[in-house]
Amino acid sequence: MKVIAKILRAVGTILLVGMILACAVVVVPKIAGFSVYAVISGSMEPTIPTGSLVFVEKVEPEELLTNDIVAYNSQIAGGGVITHRVVEIKKEERSFITKGDANSSSDVTPVKFEQLVGRVKSYIPGFGKIALVLSEKNGKLIAGGVILVALFLNLLASFFEKTGSGKKTLKKNNPIQESLEENVPEKIDTEENDSIKEVSAQPKKGNKNASILLLLGVGCLLIGAAGFNIYRIFHDYNSSNNLYDELEDDYVTTISKEEELENVPWYEMISVDLASLQEQNSDVKGWIYFENEAISYPILYSGDDDTYLRRTMDKKSATAGSIFIEGMNNPDFEDSHTLIYGHNMRNLSMFGKLKYYKEDPDYYIDHMYFQIIKNDVVYRYQIFAYEDVSEDSFIYAVPYGPTEDFAEFIDRIYGISYRQTGAVATKDDKIITLSTCSTTSGEGRFVVHGVRVDEHTY
Repeated sequence: MKVIAKILRAVGTILLVGMILACAVVVVPKIAGFSVYAVISGSMEPTIPTGSLVFVEKVEPEELLTNDIVAYNSQIAGGGVITHRVVEIKKEERSFITKGDANSSSDVTPVKFEQLVGRVKSYIPGFGKIALVLSEKNGKLIAGGVILVALFLNLLASFFEKTGSGKKTLKKNNPIQESLEENVPEKIDTEENDSIKEVSAQPKKGNKNASILLLLGVGCLLIGAAGFNIYRIFHDYNSSNNLYDELEDDYVTTISKEEELENVPWYEMISVDLASLQEQNSDVKGWIYFENEAISYPILYSGDDDTYLRRTMDKKSATAGSIFIEGMNNPDFEDSHTLIYGHNMRNLSMFGKLKYYKEDPDYYIDHMYFQIIKNDVVYRYQIFAYEDVSEDSFIYAVPYGPTEDFAEFIDRIYGISYRQTGAVATKDDKIITLSTCSTTSGEGRFVVHGVRVDEHTY
């Protein structure tokens, strides 16, 4: 019993201390006056890896020095906080120029002193991912479950320690008892009396075993529920990632080296064997590929918005679901306005990286084009606008034709876009809207609009 108690207490203590430390890494610096942020883009790599937790101390803008790594509020509404390096300070204009270490050039827009959050004091690699998970609903449920399991294991250990000390014995220094024992005749069955005393001094084994089984049962249920929830989340992610990695290996050929990409036409960046994919699932209607980014997936169409919401291309259940076309659209991408949906996954798969457009001012410069590949033709689209919208926004109206209503629709998009890209879309163009969940607007959506600017027939 004592060995079991030690094991249970050790496991419970490790779980509890681990969860306390995970929370303390975020809470304690805040109490000390630091701001804490999770890094979700790679613009400061290798100095600050993606997924790091950065600690920002408040400083006055006049205290900044060239080469300081700073955190500042994006000028884009809902764009969050950006972490870049100061490369130039313009005190007269009360602004400074920044640059991501991984970016080839400085940020285009100067940062005003008023946007400054502070200077990055330090960071912990990897802890940003933990902080992001704990900040979400599922993460909080998992954290609560781990704490309950840890407390339960310690309680169970205490129970085993108390019940594992052996049977109780009667005290032998009781003078009254000794006097009675001396006056008892020898012929009396003392063995029977001893048996009675011994039985009455021990706890009832049946009740003890029932209590132990009950506690073990409850503990197993708690541990099982918490473990299953964690397993389900990561198994879902891994299953989806493995499926799409296999599709990439078997049916897709891409040019990954930057020097080679510069020497080939845009329509030779990727080649997809769609015919073979369609033999597996006839709902595959195309492939979406972002130039210079790891967004590359089959596009499916079922005629509704439910079939592939939580199913992969092989129609197996998965949280990540698939990239799919709005059910009211035609699946040939020839509507004036086509909607394509994808989940905003925490591991940045599916449409998880679209958030970079609003969080990193420089991201658009190197990621302004995406392609839609079909069996006999490939279309190139330039992103001309992106913004957060409500789930019942006007942008979800489809399909459209080349009408004045469509021209008004495009003007409204330009009016709410976070960025004026310079790309022109008219009522005679083909537009695709990519829609995913927003990380900054509660139940809202983040949408990216692309206009067809080129095509190539195979």
